Amino acid sequence: YDGRITKIALVSGTVTVKVGDVVKRGDILVQPYTINSAGQKMEVEADAKIEADVYWQGSVDHYDKRIEVVRTGRVFENNQIMLWGLEIYKYEKSKTFEMYETEISINPLSKNIIFPFILKKTKFYELKEVHIESNFEDVREEYVEKAKTKALEICESCDTIKEEFYTVRHLAGVTIVNYCIITQEEIGEKDVG
Repeated sequence: YDGRITKIALVSGTVTVKVGDVVKRGDILVQPYTINSAGQKMEVEADAKIEADVYWQGSVDHYDKRIEVVRTGRVFENNQIMLWGLEIYKYEKSKTFEMYETEISINPLSKNIIFPFILKKTKFYELKEVHIESNFEDVREEYVEKAKTKALEICESCDTIKEEFYTVRHLAGVTIVNYCIITQEEIGEKDVG
């Protein structure tokens, strides 16, 4: 984990960090050697129990002005009947939309018949752009909750939450909410490679 070291219980080896140090995943925390009383370097197994405050962060952005693409409610459908991948019947409307998205469903038409007739339905949903203006203070709690949810999704042991807080930054029409959950974790693993 990435975190700030809070406790070190050395079993064997040489510690390369101290309490209060910030470490990143992959840092070497204990070296596999020790120096004896004669000043000689002796190889030993690197072993220690190291605990740290681990930071889990979730972030969301709020835009004062944004454009969303939404469905208008208008839809039309085209159908095809297929046999062994070849089209044998087609019902098609000539209606088109300037912006649209499609959904395709494929369903078998026959059961217990050796001919595999398939109905392919294509639905076209009309889309439009909607310009939205929103004041962050009106939706602050919703965005804090979204950021918290993101942090909780990546948190591996949220039953040991030590502290949680959030920060808000405003940058040219964008407000960034960063939620941080701090947990106490035992970090480090033995390198067996």
